Amino acid sequence: MESERPNTTIETYEHQHQLQQEDDDEEEEEEEENNEILKRRISSHPLYGLLVEAHLDCLKVPSLFSFQLLPSY
Repeated sequence: MESERPNTTIETYEHQHQLQQEDDDEEEEEEEENNEILKRRISSHPLYGLLVEAHLDCLKVPSLFSFQLLPSY
């Protein structure tokens, strides 16, 4: 029965690289799955709408009129 172990330095490197790539792919899939779970938990929170509204309010560009309302020091 032939062994599937690499028998040269290059084959050993390629084999290790392949194993590392498989591990990285599994970690990325797990991280992506965890991110999706977290997104669902956040978006289903009862106060999520207020969070989005507050965020959008922060992004609004102030108009020249709103600057005139600010007290001058």
